[in-house]
Amino acid sequence: MKKAGVVVLLLLVLAVGAPVYADSEAEAQARVVHATPDAPKVDVYLDKVLVVKALDFTEAGQYISLSPGLHTLSIFPEGDTDTALVTDEVTVEAGHHYTLAAIGEVEAMSIAKLVDDQTTSAGKTKLRVAHFSPLSPALSVTTTEGEVLFPELIFPTTASYLEVTPGSYSLQIKEPAALLELVEAELKPDTVYTALAVGANAAGEGVTVILLTDYMPLPAELPKTGLGGASPTM
Repeated sequence: MKKAGVVVLLLLVLAVGAPVYADSEAEAQARVVHATPDAPKVDVYLDKVLVVKALDFTEAGQYISLSPGLHTLSIFPEGDTDTALVTDEVTVEAGHHYTLAAIGEVEAMSIAKLVDDQTTSAGKTKLRVAHFSPLSPALSVTTTEGEVLFPELIFPTTASYLEVTPGSYSLQIKEPAALLELVEAELKPDTVYTALAVGANAAGEGVTVILLTDYMPLPAELPKTGLGGASPTM
């Protein structure tokens, strides 16, 4: 059986999309992820204001504060303000958190809107997986012991969150033609994660997993107001 390595920066999860601690319930929070494998670096505009510059494939911007309601999201090639790769309208609600992923191939780029969970049962972990690899067949995520966590996801499906016991996990992404192995994932308690399977050619080779932290507990040394209000509200 042919195997292809999957790049997962699990130990650097804080570098891929800043986690949310706490923020004003009067605002929404949103981050943008570049998940289009054949697209160049991009500039991200919200309501015609540049909010993320030179975002590369597999990179995620930090959460930014948004006023509730309708917003226009436009993604341009880096340095270009004339021809957007995609423009879409997104509606956000106060107190909610969103991941806005640019997915598909560059000629047919679209925006996937994910609502990010901010809750866990005490001592538990939540994980969900999104199939954002446009040329890959249905994918399943299992443990090395054979437990199926997320069965047969098709592009561009996002699975519901699964609550699991924190700890080290050896996860595998399976497809009919290949077994794509993930390195050990250390899932921390009271933390919420999203894993995006992106990239890949028609043979399933070159798949990359972006592991995002959707929520983590407020560190004891930070004030209760958290970090969410650090970004300007749009």
